[in-house]
Amino acid sequence: MQQQGATADLVQRLRAGDHLVGTWSSLDSPAAAEVMAAAGFDVVILDLEHGELGVPDLTAHLRAIEVAGAASLVRVADPGQVGRALEAGADGVLAPDVTSAETAARVVASGRYAPHGTRGSAPMARDVGYGLHAFAEHHADADPLLGVQIEGPEGMAALDEIVAVDGLGLVFVGPHDLSQRLGVPGQVTHPAVVEAIGEVAGRARAHGVATGVWAPDAEVARTWLDAGISLVTVSNVALVLSGAARSLREALR
Repeated sequence: MQQQGATADLVQRLRAGDHLVGTWSSLDSPAAAEVMAAAGFDVVILDLEHGELGVPDLTAHLRAIEVAGAASLVRVADPGQVGRALEAGADGVLAPDVTSAETAARVVASGRYAPHGTRGSAPMARDVGYGLHAFAEHHADADPLLGVQIEGPEGMAALDEIVAVDGLGLVFVGPHDLSQRLGVPGQVTHPAVVEAIGEVAGRARAHGVATGVWAPDAEVARTWLDAGISLVTVSNVALVLSGAARSLREALR
């Protein structure tokens, strides 16, 4: 259970301006998450908003990612899950479709202990070694990555206020929801979507906040890395599996 070391490394690398490559896991399979981590991705994001995972599944998946040497984030379905995700050992959290500074502040507060936030103390939780580590030291060292997703015009309109929230560490653009709200559903490389992602990234960087985005494949991911996005995530374990399976079968027709 080395969560704080991995958390510190993830946070420090993003603050230092490093560029990281991640992926997503939404299947109810710790082995699948472990494979993605072992493949060399810097970060694996577990998805509680979409897919098969629930809060009770997190510990096994986070343990698998940790063993494979990657950092972990959890996309929560709502801010009320932030504390549970961190207690399970996540290095950080990501909240979807944030449209106001008030919501962003709630996400951040949910991930920070007093006096900076409202996170409850659980000295028996996994991130405190199930009680084997001193909670006072854990409390002093806890610095998870706390991020929000911008997925539509409402979030973009409030972006300057959102990125000003103290303690916010990552602004991540969700291109699929953004595309449908811009009238081009599923077209994540449409010029309007690309322009909006670039605008969000530029405004966030101007405030010193790291940026993130999802890409469907390596080619698009490389474009965003070259554009200076801090955390570029590629595909998803379900898409990787289904795509490989389809390609293999087609090759044998």
